[in-house]
Parts: sequence; structure tokens; C-alpha cells
Amino acid sequence: MVTGAVTSQTWTNETASRRFYTNYTNTTGQPIEVNVAIGNTPNYVTSYIDIAGTYVFGTPAGTSPGATAVIATVPNNTTYSAGLMNGTS
Repeated sequence: MVTGAVTSQTWTNETASRRFYTNYTNTTGQPIEVNVAIGNTPNYVTSYIDIAGTYVFGTPAGTSPGATAVIATVPNNTTYSAGLMNGTS
């Protein structure tokens, strides 16, 4: 049995209302999952989610065109943002 799990939430697509490098705060009253997935990226780009100063990095894209993705849990009343960073081969 899993205790403390939130089961009443559903995934919603917030793409139209979210921007990279912009801070948002989870005020839902419960933890949320944030998923960032980007396709057709330039060489060696990696996605990340910054949760109150702690970075969660996604899979790096290989050679262009590539794809990168990351998913993380954001606690209630916590600020988060998402972005991309360049890497090297």
C-alpha cells in the first residue's frame, strides 16, 4: 500500500500558459508533477526543472534534431521553473 499518495489529480496540458525561465508557485494544496518534453532540439540540449533552487535535469538530446524530457514532483507552496541548457558532445 502506498501512503500519502495523491490520487485525485489528473494531468493537464499547460503549454499555452507556461513559459521557460519564468517562476511559478504550486498553490494547489498538494504536490504536483511537472513534465517538460521538447522535440526537435539543437545538439546536446538538456531540459531541467528548478524546484526552489534544486535542479532536476532531464535526458540530454543527442545530435540534431533531438529530444529532451524531464519530470519532477513540486511540493505545495514551492516555486518552480523550467528551462533548457546547452551542453557539449
